[in-house]
Amino acid sequence: MRCSWSPVRLVLAIVLLCAAIPVSSARAVILYSSSTRNTSAPRGSLANSGWQWEGQLGGFLGTVISKKYIITASHFNAAVGTSFDIGGTKHRTVDMWDYPNTDLRIYKCVGTFDSWAALVKTPIETNRTAMMIGRGGQRGDDVMANGQLKGWQWGFQDGVQSWGRNNINGTVDGGAGFGSLLQMDFNANGVGYEGAYSRGDSGGGLFVKVGTKWLLAGVAYSADGPYSTSSDGSNVFDASLFDRGGLWQQGMGVVSDAATDLPSGSYATRISTNLTWIGDVLSGKIAPSDPKGGIDGHGVPEPSALCALTVAACATILRSRPRRHR
Repeated sequence: MRCSWSPVRLVLAIVLLCAAIPVSSARAVILYSSSTRNTSAPRGSLANSGWQWEGQLGGFLGTVISKKYIITASHFNAAVGTSFDIGGTKHRTVDMWDYPNTDLRIYKCVGTFDSWAALVKTPIETNRTAMMIGRGGQRGDDVMANGQLKGWQWGFQDGVQSWGRNNINGTVDGGAGFGSLLQMDFNANGVGYEGAYSRGDSGGGLFVKVGTKWLLAGVAYSADGPYSTSSDGSNVFDASLFDRGGLWQQGMGVVSDAATDLPSGSYATRISTNLTWIGDVLSGKIAPSDPKGGIDGHGVPEPSALCALTVAACATILRSRPRRHR
């Protein structure tokens, strides 16, 4: 597995993904350059870069991948029968498939789709600039440490679909139940419309351009956090940070405020490593999962349970759920 990170950065990310954390309300793609989000389809060189294949499934997003099927995240657990709304047309879901090795879920829908996303079929994602699509809310209050701006808290939820871009730095092995994850840093000197995932982006497509075509490379899963401006970790909050230096972070304590920025990360479940399962679902080789309890009736574990089951994958999961205020 190719990864552009240093060993130190990789180990650090795995620790962050393991932290048992509180969860908070839904948000959307946060931009570095502006508090005004991109809420309409990309234009110019970014036209038709995936937006046209995204639809709403409950309070989240899914991506059309064939004439009758969509793919999304399993952890927000939309029930079979939930409608997938794309282009103003509602398609009721009738079957679902969960893959126990990842956070991926596929639904079969009533009716047919006229167009769908092609999939990345080889591990060529690293060092490519990706289109990130999510749904949720606004960029919130400034996060300050040592008199310097570090990023922004996740703000007011409005459920609006938006997009950003980021460079795929490498991959993380999420371990059993999560598989390979694509990782993206939120950099101050990043690409145009540099973006970061936040809660509510779950299930949204991550697209890369290969030749002249935009291909689905991942499905939005998680982001690093939470954080605090207090050294004892009190009054925690979720945020998208281009520099974690000087802040307390769960699982790490206070992060040293070095001369070099230490950006927070966003993570998407990888498509290229799960093509066999996807193909088997679409070709009818795998029976649907139990709609009352996930695959084989075992159910989809809650985020808090995931950390007890594995030491490799538990960042701030991008689902909507109230957080206890302290």
